[in-house]
Amino acid sequence: MLIVYIVGNLGWVNFLEAIILWVMQTYLTDVWQLGVSHAAGIINVWNGITFFLPIPFAFFADSFLGNFYTLLISCFADAIVSTMCS
Repeated sequence: MLIVYIVGNLGWVNFLEAIILWVMQTYLTDVWQLGVSHAAGIINVWNGITFFLPIPFAFFADSFLGNFYTLLISCFADAIVSTMCS
């Protein structure tokens, strides 16, 4: 049962990521009036950064901050983003 949950969760994450990238492409080409190749370049850079940044941040959190401060910073960041988005 756990395997089905994990595979289903990963499937939804990939599906939602594709939708977000499609909406971002549409926004960049329609609202900002960018060309398709320029918008695709921006999306590729954004996608690469979001896949790469967890590696140095995880190293920094494990090496220098410790569990308590990592959790504390994460909670504050989540609270700030939640209040800004609502």
